[in-house]
Amino acid sequence: MAIITSMTQSILIATAEKAAQNPTIINSNKSLFDAGKLWAEQNILAVDTEFIRERTYYAILGLVQVSDGETVWLVDPLEITDFQPLVEMLSNPDILKLLHAPSEDLEVLQKSIGCMPEPMFDMQLAAAYLGQALQISYQKLLEWQLGVLIDKGESRSNWLQRPLSDSQLHYAALDVSYLPMIYTQVTTELEKLGRQIWVTEDSQLQLDKARTSIDFDHLYLRFRNAWRLKPEPQKILQALCHWRELEAEKRNLPRTFILRDNDLMGIAQNMPTTVENLKACTQAHPRALQRHSRNILELVAKIRSENSDALSVPQPPLPLNTEEKDILLKARADLSVLAAQLDIETTILASKKELEYLILNRPMNQLPARFQGWRSELISGVISNINQLPRTT
Repeated sequence: MAIITSMTQSILIATAEKAAQNPTIINSNKSLFDAGKLWAEQNILAVDTEFIRERTYYAILGLVQVSDGETVWLVDPLEITDFQPLVEMLSNPDILKLLHAPSEDLEVLQKSIGCMPEPMFDMQLAAAYLGQALQISYQKLLEWQLGVLIDKGESRSNWLQRPLSDSQLHYAALDVSYLPMIYTQVTTELEKLGRQIWVTEDSQLQLDKARTSIDFDHLYLRFRNAWRLKPEPQKILQALCHWRELEAEKRNLPRTFILRDNDLMGIAQNMPTTVENLKACTQAHPRALQRHSRNILELVAKIRSENSDALSVPQPPLPLNTEEKDILLKARADLSVLAAQLDIETTILASKKELEYLILNRPMNQLPARFQGWRSELISGVISNINQLPRTT
């Protein structure tokens, strides 16, 4: 990997800024086809998206940004009808796509375009594996690597309005124009530390996770106090979460526009039989209750009529007992020491939630995918200590 000198860096920064000031607008099938031919000649391209997700279940794509560091292409999805050149670029195995904190980008691209950028390199992870904050912003990334300061004032603007303002176009272009240069710099450092594989593997894990469909029957397991419920209320909570997700998806509304989590828990705990009972155990808006009360009461009544065998559901995780809390504390302490030696945040190795999962499901013959790659050797001692902790009956 070539090392960028200070003089070369200044030239590349000026080139990236010029590209951001004069982006190529792609607002027709023909212009996208022409851009696609240029993209096919590249080995590395930066990709980003702008979207709106305030009052919908699915994000609405407003713009796709692409850059090779010398040119920025801004693809207008509201004008394009044939996305095949974009699909071919995103799925081309010979083009590495650079993204920063891409989880939402992956979701909106999959839903709107029908594919995701693969192979992918997450610049946020790369920075974290070089000692920066795990959630480093793009703005901080530029300041750290290039000493460049940019304005993020358009981050919450309306990306569905047309025409987009000059400031919006410049903001969107800046989100990708610098990434190819930064990639060259950070990969040089990653290779020195032997951590290039860290980003490669974890970027792929993000893609795999984004492809995993939501299991509607397990949504209730996310509720912190679900374990406190008896079998019948647990089954009701499971059914309510499933119903809400289907309703939100069908109507393309945020799930909280249907009912909030506290309302679902209140219904499960109180198992209302009348509209008056339902009103008493929720804080839902009257219009929401008017629209959904019949379905909710029918759902509750159906479950209450089932026999005990039908009430069995996957059990929510229980709180850790005293011994398990002790092993958690030791595991976190051991990881903190290791992380300090590596000059990275401890949660990069394993988060508290992940450690709790390993403890509650010990011993594990097959570890989650996140712990089968580069982490497997680094934290093998911590995992071994967890697996050796006996279970109490």
